[in-house]
Amino acid sequence: MLVIDGMYDYKKAKNRQLLKEVIDQARAYGNMDKSYQISWIRNCTNFENISEFIERNPSFEQDIAWKDDRIIASRFYVRSRWVSTADEEGDLMKFMRDTVMNDTNGNKLIAFSPQFVYFEHYVSIVKNTLLSVTVCIIGMLFVAIMFIPHPISITCVALSMLSIVIGMFGLMHLWNVALSSITTVQVILSVGLCVDFTVHISHAFMAATGKNRNERVSTALNKVGVPILNGALSSILGIIMLASAHSYIFVSFFKTMLLVIVLGLFHSLLVLPVLLSFIGPRRTSKPRVYIPISPSSRSIQPMEAPRRPSSLRCSNNQRIYKQDSREDQERISQFINKFNQKTNTSLSKEYYYLSLNLAN
Repeated sequence: MLVIDGMYDYKKAKNRQLLKEVIDQARAYGNMDKSYQISWIRNCTNFENISEFIERNPSFEQDIAWKDDRIIASRFYVRSRWVSTADEEGDLMKFMRDTVMNDTNGNKLIAFSPQFVYFEHYVSIVKNTLLSVTVCIIGMLFVAIMFIPHPISITCVALSMLSIVIGMFGLMHLWNVALSSITTVQVILSVGLCVDFTVHISHAFMAATGKNRNERVSTALNKVGVPILNGALSSILGIIMLASAHSYIFVSFFKTMLLVIVLGLFHSLLVLPVLLSFIGPRRTSKPRVYIPISPSSRSIQPMEAPRRPSSLRCSNNQRIYKQDSREDQERISQFINKFNQKTNTSLSKEYYYLSLNLAN
């Protein structure tokens, strides 16, 4: 339906010809029915007396709004053929709007259809979905930075999340899950699930100890690999009943959740560990001494110990630790005294050297 809103000079032949050209251009679109139109302007010959025209043609009474024989608004009808896909519906709406963008004498020509309300989200769904998913990923990364404050580890998590989301979009297309307002919400929810998989492995890798990255990856998988697998299986059991539903909302929710669980499990147990074993952050070699202290001094921050002396020898018979440098001896003694004063403990040199050996 094409609507002219406002006062328009229909008496001029030039203006009437312009309207006819716009209507013909709208009918020329590929999905339009070229043999159908309802246009009162083609049947009207006397624009001076609109009331008389309405009396002779009562079928056009609802197409013209007039007052004192002056038309204040009117409409014309064109009809489209069957449009099967969302892309065709969106293209049809955009074509009709682009066709009637001509603003004549300050009067707006509007293309309207009740279905345009539904076609509208087909045009903007991709842009809005990508924007929402991007904002969610950035927000999740900011939260992850609070627990894993290392740029390399966060980069690995971000790459895994991006790979999961891209894989979801691709598999949704192969599984005939169309991108709509319903699936958009489900995709945004899945971003939180894919973070849950990747951050656990990355955090366990940062906390793990080992001689190299491979040992730390193995330690991380031993600690959190089985819990992640159990969590994924329990999540699948929670949504498996939706597979037999007849509602599109439930079926699409099952498909999207199953995709994010499988992809998240694959990336957390296979892709991300391999990535961390190659480019994961190295563990710092600077030793820190953590001694059990009294409850009253638990709020004291741990002190950074001096570096291990360059030469440290131990006599197994007498258990006496000797150092080559006297400066190292004095520096360590000052550290132990200061530590004992702050923590109200009695740390001995032998215990300190033993801690250094264990840390290294």
